[in-house]
Amino acid sequence: MSLKKTAEGHEYEVGDGVSHGLPCDGAITPASNMAQGASKTFDAIIIGAGFAGLTAARDLTLAGCQVLLLEGRDRIGGRTWTSNVDGHLYEMGGTWIHWEQPHVYREMARYNLHRDFVVTSDATDQPRSVSDRLSNEAFEVYCNVDGEQGKATIPFPHDSLRNTDARRYESLAVADRLEQVRDSLTKVQICILKGLIEGIVGHQDFANVGFFDVLRWWALSGYTTAGLYDFTEVYKIKQGQTHFSLQFFKECLASQRLSYVFKARVASVSDKNGSVTATLSDGRQFRGHRLISTLPLNVLREVKFDPPLSTARDEAARIGQVHNGAKIHFKIGASETRPLSTLRYSKSRIVSTLGDGRTESNGCRHMVAFGRNNASLSTVDDARSFYSEAREAFPNMPVEKVLWHDWSRDEFAKGGWCMYRPDFAFRYLEALRKREGNVLFANADWALGWRGFIDGAIEEGTRVAFEVKNELAASLVTKAHL
Repeated sequence: MSLKKTAEGHEYEVGDGVSHGLPCDGAITPASNMAQGASKTFDAIIIGAGFAGLTAARDLTLAGCQVLLLEGRDRIGGRTWTSNVDGHLYEMGGTWIHWEQPHVYREMARYNLHRDFVVTSDATDQPRSVSDRLSNEAFEVYCNVDGEQGKATIPFPHDSLRNTDARRYESLAVADRLEQVRDSLTKVQICILKGLIEGIVGHQDFANVGFFDVLRWWALSGYTTAGLYDFTEVYKIKQGQTHFSLQFFKECLASQRLSYVFKARVASVSDKNGSVTATLSDGRQFRGHRLISTLPLNVLREVKFDPPLSTARDEAARIGQVHNGAKIHFKIGASETRPLSTLRYSKSRIVSTLGDGRTESNGCRHMVAFGRNNASLSTVDDARSFYSEAREAFPNMPVEKVLWHDWSRDEFAKGGWCMYRPDFAFRYLEALRKREGNVLFANADWALGWRGFIDGAIEEGTRVAFEVKNELAASLVTKAHL
């Protein structure tokens, strides 16, 4: 168990109360490595220490740049972090990876983690059920928009907008596509399909969620339901995602070119007279030749930019992405023997569950659930609600603890992984990826490939770091010879 602790996350011990803050090796202490009152102009300032920010910082420091990393949280990882509680690694945010997610696998190989893939579920030997067959058939019908399993519509999954004919599907809501296939499926299959889709999009108002992002997931996963499962809920890193992100951070530190300030909420960014100034909420200011913002889409408008954000980027940020779902972990007594994979729709807060392994030392089992947030509930009532629902799905289940991070109320996230509204990508994706003067923007929320995933964050961090490095190359060569 880690001796470090973040202020984030909640733990409800059944029969006791709720505690706030969980162990996390990614918590950074002290919060800054800068001398008090130090003043310098950095080559690049990076807002955010998630995978996009860490990738950009790593690439730029290794290229010779002096980099300042500003992070509002007390830890690295952004929307991805691991907590070791009672000997089990709980992934509180982004979790699943795959060797065919190119940016992730490249970095895992770089850090000698390519043999650290482990399977999530503790019930992989369970026989396939009737519901599995029904769900596979239903999802295939849902995504087979062109009679070719979606391959004609999205022939290049990492460039999903290349085929302009795809726009007619990008304008569809999830509900629209459900209506199109309703007569081809049974009522049971429709119910199963709705549960599967809500687990993906994290929102129950299907009229305001874009169908195209679901179709993109399908295409990225090899145009099969089996592939979708493999890519999005099977494989994770043995030592946890925080261990992975620490490799980036440690390599930055080893370069001796990284300065950082955590617990540093950026209030404004000003791009004037050839340099960029980032001002924190406490008034501290930092200056750089370039600034990389890795703020998520739903948080972009919380920072004041001068000059203001472009009309298209500001409009996209105002519309935002829609994922508002909850991810909840349950620690369960060793006496529980039932398979933990379920799909529940539509009256429950918990929509789906899956087994998440055992703790070797005591045999305790673990289950991760996805469902709906309820902003009207207090943290204590939230925990009790999740606990009651787990016991409803599995009568007499010996639940010992409930652990979670409320991403919807998180001021630096304001939602889960990215899912667009209908008619969003063709209108705003390119605008979100464009720089504005000396300010560049990188986030998984507008990645080309695995948007909203760790892979997408690394893709984006790599892209902008390459651009900044090339622009500053001449000055870096000069510095090297001084």
